[in-house]
Amino acid sequence: MGYALTRHIRELPSVRNGLSMAEELTLLVLADKGAMTAARLFGSYMSQEARPFMGDTSFWKLKTNPAERWVGGVSIDPQETLNWRFDEDRGTVCRQ
Repeated sequence: MGYALTRHIRELPSVRNGLSMAEELTLLVLADKGAMTAARLFGSYMSQEARPFMGDTSFWKLKTNPAERWVGGVSIDPQETLNWRFDEDRGTVCRQ
């Protein structure tokens, strides 16, 4: 369960670039392989995950409303001055 919780926390926006881990992996896939079908994009994204993390429905929610969302019990809203973020270097959650 430790891996699952750590991975879930990494869906908070990064302090480094403001992206969740899923968003960052998706952009890396697109940068590496270029344009592709939706099904291929999801499959390529999943191959980047160490373990299965989300299904296609959750993945497509990133596309339809990436900025404002709920991660666990906290709301991520770009209109707010303080949001929860994940600091990869420290491995901690902070408000920024």
